[in-house]
Amino acid sequence: MKIQRVVTFSQLMCRGVTAAFLLLLAAESASVTAGLAQTDLRVYRGVNRLIVGTRQLKANESWSGPIFTDQAGNRHPYLKWGAGCFVTNDGLILTANHVVTEEESYFVGGWTNNGIGTEAVVVARDEKSDLALIKVKPPQQTPWITGPFVDSSLITEGTDVIIWAYLFTPAAFMQFLRNGKVSNVERLSGVDNMLYLETTAIDGTSGSPVFVRNGGQPVGIVSSKLTVGDARLPSGIIAVVPGERINAFLKGAGVPGYK
Repeated sequence: MKIQRVVTFSQLMCRGVTAAFLLLLAAESASVTAGLAQTDLRVYRGVNRLIVGTRQLKANESWSGPIFTDQAGNRHPYLKWGAGCFVTNDGLILTANHVVTEEESYFVGGWTNNGIGTEAVVVARDEKSDLALIKVKPPQQTPWITGPFVDSSLITEGTDVIIWAYLFTPAAFMQFLRNGKVSNVERLSGVDNMLYLETTAIDGTSGSPVFVRNGGQPVGIVSSKLTVGDARLPSGIIAVVPGERINAFLKGAGVPGYK
């Protein structure tokens, strides 16, 4: 199975601005070291990776948005992006299913080796839970969540949480720390259980892992579904796939350490 195609992101151009900026992602990742205490929130940035959905542009096809050129000279537009987290040390990444749906191919960035991106393949999906597992061949050693995620029955309203999310700025993809608070843990009739957080959702948050601020336990994965039945949630509320659904999904996919 072919799972890797090298892309030199330093060739990326964004509306005429040279964007060797995925080197910035390398700098972000490099700041995570084993010696940092859990009270240093930068620790949790290290398991997170940028996931970009794209396709190959035709020879004469124009594109007004950001694009990058691979080593073969093929041009790829940035159609959407999100994030995911490593759940093994050999390249399995957990993300939201909608992050890796509909596009032709997906690349994972955020490495420390000169901004090289790695193509990913989807190995498992749970569309109902909005979960997916993708596989890459990591070009370097990476930290990962050893599991399991915390069951939502142990989470209470008012719990402080953090999220590292990728934001596309005019000059770069950057990781931003989002602070939040668990706003609701009740299971609604006819709706699969979710955790609801009070925080500001930004593009690139989907698929990011959510951690308890004090202690660092992983509690869920951000989903972009901001509706409950036919009712829209306020813009300051995001839905998170809870730990027990993630653990069941990863166990079914054969990921060690999850039950």
